[in-house]
Amino acid sequence: MSALSQIIFFTTLIGTPLILIFNVKVALILMLTANLSGLISLSLKSLKIEGKSRSVHWWVWSVHGLLMIAVYMAIFGVANIVGSGRKFSARMAVSTLRTLHWAERQCTHSLDRVCTIGEMKLETPAEGLNTALLRTDFHRVIEGANGQPIRPPADEQRVAEEFGRLGQYLIMLRPIPDRGERSWIAYTWPATDPTLQAFCIDDREEILELPINDQGQAYYLGLDRRPKATACLGALHLDPNPPLTPDQEAAIANGEKPPAHTHIGKDQRTWRRWRGKRTRISKSKTPLPAPVKNP
Repeated sequence: MSALSQIIFFTTLIGTPLILIFNVKVALILMLTANLSGLISLSLKSLKIEGKSRSVHWWVWSVHGLLMIAVYMAIFGVANIVGSGRKFSARMAVSTLRTLHWAERQCTHSLDRVCTIGEMKLETPAEGLNTALLRTDFHRVIEGANGQPIRPPADEQRVAEEFGRLGQYLIMLRPIPDRGERSWIAYTWPATDPTLQAFCIDDREEILELPINDQGQAYYLGLDRRPKATACLGALHLDPNPPLTPDQEAAIANGEKPPAHTHIGKDQRTWRRWRGKRTRISKSKTPLPAPVKNP
């Protein structure tokens, strides 16, 4: 390796990281190019370093490569890993709600009423039900973190609460008497991780999602900050096939995937349809009538 080649070798490997000050993406591309070029220079037998050891050159090349990997992982890698983890957690949460929906359908058919989590796990006797419908790791929660019995808010004393837990998520199942004897709503929300979103599902399998807020925090967290039974109920439950919004029409016109339908729930927060699609069961049902207000 000639003196000029060595100057180019060291200049590119030492100089390209300095571009990180101005533009991370451009710097990573140039660092990758410089690292590959340096590897080729060191690997070719025809390029010999006369009278000197290659150890210094390999050391500089290795440090450059490690720095490039560290910067990439710090800027992009960790974010991708965290994002993938959140997506996986969301899919598992929705899968849990769908499992609960399936179990509730089987139990309701047998008992002609909304079943509790304890009954579907056979922890609470129910005449006419002899088979457990929920997995063994679907735990029923009957006490809070301090060991005290879980009590509903003062304005919801009329309806008994049912809680469960699976993985990182808590689950709540509640009947909705105003919609019929077989109507119910279920929620799943993070037990301890404030970066995970909440979901709800009803007996018609309408799945809605409540994203985290602008500060990256969950609206509902743990049993002390649990949703009320009516939290996610809104316009999409009354009219599951609303007209397209201007943003959705514009996206469709541009050949893009339209944003999901949203509505304001009873908790005054914006819930959106999971993945923007209605389920098969939801499509087969007629819209719910508007609730009748007592005079």
